Amino acid sequence: MLLRVKPPLPLTQQVALLKQRGLVIGNEDAARCFLFDANYFRLSGYARQFQIDPSAGDNRFRAGTSLDDLQRAFDFDARLGATMLWGLGAIERSLRARLAYHLALVYGSEAFYLDPENYLPITPDLGAFVDKLERELERSKTRMVAHYVQGEDFSRVPIWVAIEQFSFGAVSKLAQYVADRGPRDDVAASFGEQKGPFASTIHSLAVLRNKCAHHAQIWHRHLVVQTPIVKKQQRNEPAFDPQGLYPAVLAMKRLLPRVPDGTRSLSVLVNLLDVHTDLSDGIYHPDPR
Repeated sequence: MLLRVKPPLPLTQQVALLKQRGLVIGNEDAARCFLFDANYFRLSGYARQFQIDPSAGDNRFRAGTSLDDLQRAFDFDARLGATMLWGLGAIERSLRARLAYHLALVYGSEAFYLDPENYLPITPDLGAFVDKLERELERSKTRMVAHYVQGEDFSRVPIWVAIEQFSFGAVSKLAQYVADRGPRDDVAASFGEQKGPFASTIHSLAVLRNKCAHHAQIWHRHLVVQTPIVKKQQRNEPAFDPQGLYPAVLAMKRLLPRVPDGTRSLSVLVNLLDVHTDLSDGIYHPDPR
């Protein structure tokens, strides 16, 4: 079935459409400026939380909803994503360093990560993953990598150099599927984490980090890869949807106090949720409409 193609609308008509649907707009010039920078399509993801029944095609806004309400949700999500990216970056940097250290102690200075024999047989798309790691080294133009490369031979690039060239997703997969569990368990212990769910936690945070880095909406959204929940940590915490963002916040609450600069970013994150109580329900109980 062919989708109905919608024509592009000039900013003036975008404002008119929002008003037609019942959105209260005081200053139309300011509204056009906001839409010019926000993108009507992106804003519609936030607008759905204020509409009567968008899933059924009823895009009318609930009575009294103003553009200010949409802007507050839009800005809250942007600040939340930036704050989480700050904290996830601190976790990522420490994870890279600690994992490289423990892997090097076990596997030495050769590029063991390019040998499929050093991964668990259950590793998904193992050959493609190893090829991806080599391509990431090939794309790197740093002197650090070039120092160890001979022609097209990357077998001498040590893990403590290579790991800084890999994406966070690749690092999390390396931690999850490398054959010797010792290095991963040692890293988990350094974070005070349970060994079993540690790799899944890091994988989930890596996916979330990419969403935050690309400014994807996380308010009123379920996580694509759910973050494991430590049951004992739920004490004194508000009720929450395990498919939502809050389990990732709980993981960051555990991990950030154990990394440099982590406590500062964590305090900003917690304060953001505490101050915006009317919007934080989209974190505890997301309702993707």
